Amino acid sequence: MNVSRDDNTSRIKPSSSNNHHYRSILERHANDKFQEGWDHLMGDHYRSINRKLGQSLIISAMNDGSLVARGFCEFRGWGGAEKNVEKSFRSFCDAESKASSMASLLPRGEQRQEEDESINSFRSNALALKGYFCRNGYGTSRNTEEAIELLSCAVSINPNQGWAMAMLAYWFQEDHADEAGNSYHKHAFKLYKKSAKTGYSKAMYNLAELYLTGNYRGVTEDRRKGMKWLEQAASLGYVEAQERLREENEADNIKNDRGRRRGRSQGALGRFGLGRSKSRVADPARTQSRGVKDGERGRRNLSRVGTSRGASRRGKSRDIVAAKKSYGKIQHKNSAYGSSVGTGEDSY
Repeated sequence: MNVSRDDNTSRIKPSSSNNHHYRSILERHANDKFQEGWDHLMGDHYRSINRKLGQSLIISAMNDGSLVARGFCEFRGWGGAEKNVEKSFRSFCDAESKASSMASLLPRGEQRQEEDESINSFRSNALALKGYFCRNGYGTSRNTEEAIELLSCAVSINPNQGWAMAMLAYWFQEDHADEAGNSYHKHAFKLYKKSAKTGYSKAMYNLAELYLTGNYRGVTEDRRKGMKWLEQAASLGYVEAQERLREENEADNIKNDRGRRRGRSQGALGRFGLGRSKSRVADPARTQSRGVKDGERGRRNLSRVGTSRGASRRGKSRDIVAAKKSYGKIQHKNSAYGSSVGTGEDSY
C-alpha cells in the first residue's frame, strides 16, 4: 500500500490515489442505492412499487454522492435540493462523464466484472435521463433524434435498462419518423415486450393493453397473454393495471353469471319439453328443416283462416295478423343462432 507520512503529526495517511479509489467505491455504492430507489419508485426490475421508500433511497443516494441521484432530486425538488431542470440536466451530463472516468480506473481482478456492471448501470441511467430531458426539452432544447440516440445507447450499455426501452417504445408507438422518413412504429411492440421481460411494470401494462385490444399494427389479439401481463403489472402495485384487471374480472363474472342463468332457464324448460337444443352452434341442416316445417305450419294456419266458414272479416284479420306474428317470431329465433358478437372499439 502506498502511504505518505505527515511530518507534523507522524501519522500515516493514505496516498491520493488510494483516496480516489476509496471515493470511487463510495460513489458506486451510492449509485447502487439510487438504482434500488428507482426500482421501488417505478416498479422496475420486478420490485413492488413503494414510492415513499423509493424517494427516501434516492435522497440518501444523493447525500452519499450519487450525481444521478442529485440530478433526479433537482428535477423533483427532493431532499432540500432546488427544483431546477437546467441544474438537473447538467448533473446528468456530469454523471455520464464521471461514469466513463470511473470505468477507466477499475483495478484488474475478479471483482472487475461486478464493478463493470455497477458502473454500466450508473452510466446507463445518466444517458437514459438525458434522453428523457432531450425528448421533452427539459433544461435543454428539444431534440428528438438526439433523445432516441441517447436512449438507444443506454439500452446497448445495459440490456436490463427496461425504462429506457419503454420510453423508446412509447415514442415509436406515436409513429414518428426520422429525417429520411423511416417509420419507427414497427419497433414499439418488440421494445415493450423486452422491457416487460426485464420487470418494468408500466411496460407490462402497455403490453397487456396491446394484446387485449389487438388493434395495434402487427399485434394479434390474445386475451390469455394480455391477462398474464396485466396480472404481473398489478402484482407489482401498478395502479392502472390493478384497475384494468378489476374491470376485466368483473366483466368475466357478469358473463359467467349470465351463462349460468341461461343454463338454468334452459334446463327448466327442457324438463317440460320446451327447451332448445343445448348446442350453442346451430346445425344448418336442422335449422333449415325447422324453418321449412315452421313455414308450412304458418301457411296452413293462413289457409285455415281463409277457408273457415261463418268467420267475419274482422275475425279473419285478427287471425291472419296473429299467425304472421307467430311465424315471424319463429323465423327470428332461427336466425339468432348465426349472430356474431362485436369486439368493441379500441380503447388503447
